[in-house]
Amino acid sequence: MSTCRGLYDPFIDPIRGIESIDDSGAMELTQCSLSQLPDLVGVTEQLESDELNTLVVSTVRELLCCPICHRPLVHDPAVVDTCGHAFCYNCINLGIENGCVPVASTVQVEDKEDEGRKEKNELSVVSEKDHHTCLSRHGRKQPRRRTRQRRRKFTCPVCLGPAHKWNLVRVRFIQDLVTDFLSHAALAEAFSTAEGENDVPSEVRTETICGDKKTLRRKEKIAKKHVEL
Repeated sequence: MSTCRGLYDPFIDPIRGIESIDDSGAMELTQCSLSQLPDLVGVTEQLESDELNTLVVSTVRELLCCPICHRPLVHDPAVVDTCGHAFCYNCINLGIENGCVPVASTVQVEDKEDEGRKEKNELSVVSEKDHHTCLSRHGRKQPRRRTRQRRRKFTCPVCLGPAHKWNLVRVRFIQDLVTDFLSHAALAEAFSTAEGENDVPSEVRTETICGDKKTLRRKEKIAKKHVEL
């Protein structure tokens, strides 16, 4: 497959514009491009209600969250300079050193669930004769072997490209960008309630809840100064 990096992507030369990269031998990416953040911000501002639809929430979660721990990238985010994927620094640092299981995207997880349901349906219509062939000598069903993914060292768990510790670059810009994006009340609420998880850091939620109160206090102070004058 190929990924497209937009004009807002800080990791490409702005003169070259849109760049196409061939990732045909890699896994499907779990993260969107950071260049999509301005467009997503515009989408959230145009919503009439405070409730975000499932598609927007899932897309934003894949964009703003670490693919390994699935928490927002507000705690020391780092980028693998060979491929541009962002992680929490501690997550990717340990993953590169100790090995990390490849990360499956949301689409891949849904496909596996569909395959599992199809297999169950196929087993339910198996004839009695075929059913007996699956029994062991003791009359018990033989357990099916599950394929286990092995851990890969010195590899990006998203695209399976080469990654070493010297390829990790801490990017404070991502932390500021994610924090600013999560300052939207609707988005912060969607993150805190999605799938029963509580992924939004407490400091971000506090800033979102108390934002209006701080603004009112500032206006009151300005008004008092004008009255005194």
